[in-house]
Amino acid sequence: MKNILLVIILLAFGLQAQTRWWVKVGGNNSNTGKTSTQALATLAAAADSMSGGDWLIVDGSGGAFDLSGGTVGFNTSSLDGTLTQPTRIIGVNGASITAGTPGTTYVVLNVNADHILFDNIIFDGARGGATYGSQYIYVQIEDQDVIGETRRMTFRNCTFKDNAAIVQNEDDTRYIQNIHIEYCTFVNNRIAITLETANYRESLGSYVRIINSSFYGDAHSSSYVYKSESSSNSGLGEFSRNIVQNFNKVFRTHVSTWMNDATADSTIHKYNIYHDYTTFDDESTNISLAPSESTVDPLFLSPSTDDLRLQATSPARGFAPQNTTIGSKKRSAINASY
Repeated sequence: MKNILLVIILLAFGLQAQTRWWVKVGGNNSNTGKTSTQALATLAAAADSMSGGDWLIVDGSGGAFDLSGGTVGFNTSSLDGTLTQPTRIIGVNGASITAGTPGTTYVVLNVNADHILFDNIIFDGARGGATYGSQYIYVQIEDQDVIGETRRMTFRNCTFKDNAAIVQNEDDTRYIQNIHIEYCTFVNNRIAITLETANYRESLGSYVRIINSSFYGDAHSSSYVYKSESSSNSGLGEFSRNIVQNFNKVFRTHVSTWMNDATADSTIHKYNIYHDYTTFDDESTNISLAPSESTVDPLFLSPSTDDLRLQATSPARGFAPQNTTIGSKKRSAINASY
């Protein structure tokens, strides 16, 4: 009786009862998927089981998910979440998605659904050495079906390393909106984020927000932190409290427009540390970075081993107002027992 009343209350407030699904290496697709001991075995099976607003808990205790060149799609209308109740893909126990044979471009996740949150997932391109070229793993954000319809994709506490990246489908006929990247780490990437921003339209509310994230290139082999193709609309609405080091080019966004926007909020595009880069942006314009910083070493702990935690004496500690630390602040493992 209590469960029936709870469902009635949830429906009355426009909320659905969310299902928690589990997946881990060593699971079984014949399992219920409702607990860790009954976890499903593959991401594809989990995606097929989920509905909009559900949570998928990716348990890394069984090892990394090796896609081996395969594609997993979170791209059906049944996975559409809402702004207040997004569909969540949450990693626990060091959950990692990797590529089995570096050297091939891998599509790991195709995402074409409203309001999806990726939290605490490691995307590992497994480059395994100083070899460069295309991304070996990428999370591909598909173009949305309805022009101007509000969407949101959020990446929080995620790590993209060894040629893993966030990319967008290059279909110019559709539009993506509202990508939020928060507290993420990008290390030893050729390109960290590349979006074909002919698909972004500020007039339709398009907005890319990148905050409190850390970026480290590999001996200047890297190309861009953020790459777009549009000179009139970069899609980048906020880039603040981030740390960037050792990149060939920081932006390909024609940034002089948004960096010097006198009407911008005081916290937008500010309080970043840029260190040891070749070119700030494609236009090579003289841009006032204050109150950002372009000369100090952020003192990452061990970037050569993909560890972008900060040393105790890092100048990024206390860099921002209210004496706050900037850059990624990886949280402890998420309590997935809710």
